[in-house]
Amino acid sequence: MKRLLVTLVTLLPGALLAQNPDSISLPPSSEIRNSTPQQLSDVVSQAVLANPGQSSRLVRQALNPFQSEQGGFSEEDKKRVAAIVSSAVAASPLSSRDSIIAAGAGALPTLGATIALAAKSVTSHAAESASNSGMLLGNIRVLEVSGKGVEMIDAGGKVSQLKQGEFLRQGVRIVTGAEGSAVLIFENGAFVRVEPGSEFCIEKFTQDPFDPEGLDYRTRESEPSRSLTRSGLLKGKILFDVAELKKNSTYEIVTPVGVAGIRGTGGFVTSTPGAGNQQAGFGLYEGSATYTTPNGQSQTVNQNQSLGVGGPGENFAVNTNPPGGQASVQQAQQGMSQAGSLVTTQPFLGAPPPQNAPPDPMSSLTPAQQQALQQAAVEGPQAVAEAAQQLAAAAPAAAAQIAMAAADLSPAAATSIASGISSVLPAQAAAIAAAVSAVAPVQAAAVASVVSLALPGQATSVASAVATVVPAQAATVASFVTTVVPAQASAIAVSISTSVPSDAGAVAASVSAVVPTQASAIASSVATAVPAQAASVAAAVATVVPAQAATVAAAVATAVPAQAASVASAVVTAVPAEAASVSTAVSAAVPSQAAAINSAVAVAVANANQAGDTATVTTPAGPPVNQNPAALTTPTPTPTPVSPSF
Repeated sequence: MKRLLVTLVTLLPGALLAQNPDSISLPPSSEIRNSTPQQLSDVVSQAVLANPGQSSRLVRQALNPFQSEQGGFSEEDKKRVAAIVSSAVAASPLSSRDSIIAAGAGALPTLGATIALAAKSVTSHAAESASNSGMLLGNIRVLEVSGKGVEMIDAGGKVSQLKQGEFLRQGVRIVTGAEGSAVLIFENGAFVRVEPGSEFCIEKFTQDPFDPEGLDYRTRESEPSRSLTRSGLLKGKILFDVAELKKNSTYEIVTPVGVAGIRGTGGFVTSTPGAGNQQAGFGLYEGSATYTTPNGQSQTVNQNQSLGVGGPGENFAVNTNPPGGQASVQQAQQGMSQAGSLVTTQPFLGAPPPQNAPPDPMSSLTPAQQQALQQAAVEGPQAVAEAAQQLAAAAPAAAAQIAMAAADLSPAAATSIASGISSVLPAQAAAIAAAVSAVAPVQAAAVASVVSLALPGQATSVASAVATVVPAQAATVASFVTTVVPAQASAIAVSISTSVPSDAGAVAASVSAVVPTQASAIASSVATAVPAQAASVAAAVATVVPAQAATVAAAVATAVPAQAASVASAVVTAVPAEAASVSTAVSAAVPSQAAAINSAVAVAVANANQAGDTATVTTPAGPPVNQNPAALTTPTPTPTPVSPSF
C-alpha cells in the first residue's frame, strides 16, 4: 500500500510541474562566469522568486559553472559565489536557508566556509511573516548555573557564559565544564538539568500561543498548549522531567545512537561519543517512553527501568537495565525534585516578545509529497526512510529538500534517510548529507560516516559539506568519516579544515587519533592547506600522538618553513617533555632557521618549567649535523575503545 501511495504521488501532474527543471531560467554557464556579483544577485533572486520551491536546485545550477575550477578560486569568483548564495537566501523562506547552504557546500565543498558565511549574513524576506501554523518560538529560562565553565553557544556560533535568569530559544547549545551544571525550565513545563562535562543543544522548541493568566509552574501537571520540542545530547548526561503533553505535541531527546520519544515522564539520558563505538543510556523514574535506534530497533522503557545502547557503526546492541542504570534513575529523581524547588509561580515574566516560529522543512514540499511522508511516519522511522528514497528518486531536483523534511519528521531515521537517498542519487550525496545534518545536527557525524561508507568516492565532499552546515562538529565528523575510509585520512582532514579553518587543529588531531600512523602526513597536509593555522595544527596533533611530536613538528615546519620557530614553540608548549627532540628535528628540517628555532624552544621550555608542567625539561642543544627528521619515528599508541558510562 505504501509503495502504491508513493507511486501515485509521483504521477500527480502538480508534483511534476513543481519540480520540472525546465521551469527554471538562469543564464548559460559562460554568462554566469562573466557576470558581476550584482548581476548574478539580481538574476538569481528573480529566478528564486519565480520558482519559490526550487531555491536549492537554482543554487546548484548557478554554481555549476564553477565546479570545473582546478587552480583555486579567484577573489572575484568567491564574490560571485557569495552573491548567488546570499541572493537565493534573501529571496527564500527562512526554512530554506540550511538547504541552500547544503546545496552550495555540496556543489563547491572547498568554498563551504564562504557559502555558509554568505547565507548567514542575510535575512530571508519571508522571515518576519513566517509562521508554523501560528506557532511561536518557545522560551527557556535558566533557573540555576552552578560551578565553573558553563557556556552558551548561540545559533551564530557566539560563545558566552551562561547566566542564571536569562532566557533562551531554539538553536542554542549549552556546554558544561567538569565542575559546571545548569538547570533549565521550558515554557511547556519541562525541566532539564545539564550535568558536568556535557554538551546539550535545543534544536527545536515551538509552541502554540496560550494565556499565562493563573498558570502556576510550581504545580503544573500538563503543558499549557501544544508544543514541538527536540533537544540533543552530544556528550555527557542530562536529567529531565517533562509535563504531560497534549495530543499533537512531541518531545524528543536525540543522541547519536537513537531518539527517546517522551510523552510526560522523568529520567536521564547519557551519551558517550566515540568514532566507531558510540554509547548512550536512557532510564525513567516514572511513566514510560520509547527509545528508537537508527537501525530501527525500538524499545519501550517503563518506570524504574533503563537501557544501554551502543556498538560500532549501525550494529547497535540494546541492553536492558545495564549496570549503573538504576543509580542514574535515582539520581534523576532527586535532581528533578531539586530543580522543581527552584521555580517560581511565573518564571517567564519578562520573557522576550513573542516571535513567530519559522516554517518547518515540510513546507518546501508539494502537498502530495507531504502526505506521503506523513502517512509513512505512522508506520515508523524505516517507512519514512523508504518513502523519502522513493520520492527523491522520482523528483531528484528536490532530493535535498525531501531528505531534510523526512529527517525533521523522523530524526531516528536520519542516517537511513541520508544513505538511502544518496545511494540512488550519488551525485547529490554531499548535499543530501548536509541537508539531513542541518535538521539533525546531533547525528551529523553518523550521517556523514554512513553516507561515506556507502559512497567512499564521495567521502571528502560529504565530510566537508556536513562540517560546513554543522561547524561545531567538524572534528567529530572528521574522525567518524576517517574511521570508515581511513585511506582518505589526509584528504578528509584537508577538506574539512578548508571549510572550517578555525577548527583546523581540532580536525587534524581527531583524524590523527583514528590513524596515528599517518599523523605527520595529516598535520603537514592540513598546515599546507591552512598555513595560518600551522602552529596550532602541529600542537594539536602532537598532543594526540605525543610520541610523534618531533616528526609531526618537522613535517609541519617543512610544509610551512616560514613558521618553523612558532611551530616548534607550539609543539613544545603542548608536549614539553619532547623539547629536545622537537628542537633537533625542526632545526634539521629548516636549518636556515636553527637559531630562531632553538631560541623559541628555550622560551617554551622556560615557560613550561615555570608553570610546573614538567620537572625534567632542559633547554635542548643545537641539532646534530645532517640529522634526518624522517628517522625520528617512534611506535604509535593503540586507541582505547570507548566504554559506556552512566
